[in-house]
Amino acid sequence: MKGYDKFSFNERKKYEETFVLQNSKLIQDITGASNVFNISQSPLDKRSGIDAILQVDSGLSGVALRIRKPQYKEYAKRFTIGHHISQSNSQIHTILNSVENDLVYYPHFILQINGVEEKGYCSECFAILLQTNVFAKFLKNLIQTNTLEDYYIYKLNAYEFEFSKVFTQTDTGVDLFHIKNNKITYVKTH
Repeated sequence: MKGYDKFSFNERKKYEETFVLQNSKLIQDITGASNVFNISQSPLDKRSGIDAILQVDSGLSGVALRIRKPQYKEYAKRFTIGHHISQSNSQIHTILNSVENDLVYYPHFILQINGVEEKGYCSECFAILLQTNVFAKFLKNLIQTNTLEDYYIYKLNAYEFEFSKVFTQTDTGVDLFHIKNNKITYVKTH
């Protein structure tokens, strides 16, 4: 079995939904949103990869969630983008839509939280928040320089990125949050 695939799609979605239901306030604190609306498994989620809608001021933004369990602490400051670019359901395509296709609805943010316990609690977690259009430019550079495949992990069927590498190669839009007992203790941002 592949590492990520040992949990069924429905199990992963339920895990994400539990986090959203238990931690809307934490998501608001991380993103600056005034409201969080769970749309997981809706037609909009299935077509665009958006798990929740954020109300920021008078606007709405979509967010794709990645919620990971605490057993992988050595990967706490890494994030994944699912499926190989050759696959039609690759999240790479969804991200690239933010800079290439004005007619497609895409997640404005990707939020991965590493270290989330079963009931959605973060006794100690790291959250990585990416602005999709900023990360898309980073990805385009990797594609143009033929280095995207350096990040592909076969057993995960995903691309894995180290926060610090993406952070140092972007000017904005990539933030790291340390969370203890469901409260943000520090933020690394540009």
